[in-house]
Amino acid sequence: DYAFQHRISHLVYLATSSLVRLLGRLGINDHAAGEGCHHRGRRYPRILDVAALHRTLFDSSTGHPYSAKLSPASYRPYSALPAALHAEPALLAYG
Repeated sequence: DYAFQHRISHLVYLATSSLVRLLGRLGINDHAAGEGCHHRGRRYPRILDVAALHRTLFDSSTGHPYSAKLSPASYRPYSALPAALHAEPALLAYG
């Protein structure tokens, strides 16, 4: 949404093959932009048309099987998690 609102036409990024498959299942159709490289493991350059992505996500958001998982209700900030899930301060010192 940020890229669409700021008139950015294309996004270029490095992705693993598993991320490319997952994005395809979500209906996000990006394109290969070259040969793979080693950057923290095997990555592949990809290019994505922002306008097409925005249109695809908008059109399919209600009917897609993953749409419930992508809704804003599924996002919770870390500060809203129960206290039992927060790391102990002593553990944070070890990074």
